[in-house]
Amino acid sequence: MFDDLLLGEIPRKLGRTNPISAAGHAVGEQNGVAPITEQALSQRQRENAITALEQAGGKVSGVGGAAELLGLKPTTLALAAY
Repeated sequence: MFDDLLLGEIPRKLGRTNPISAAGHAVGEQNGVAPITEQALSQRQRENAITALEQAGGKVSGVGGAAELLGLKPTTLALAAY
């Protein structure tokens, strides 16, 4: 749903490779930021869409709609509801 968020320029820090521990976590995490699971990301995206819909008064498309607030096409947001 939000794959277009990944299309930006990759930060220079990501050019380095971090060794992975046996537990599957990056060794030497910087700034205390760890990647989140796919399930957690999906939940966060859902919460974000719901918040945008609430702020837009339930309006999906058009000026002031949730899709506009999120920078998405209205059809993308509508499809995510299913």
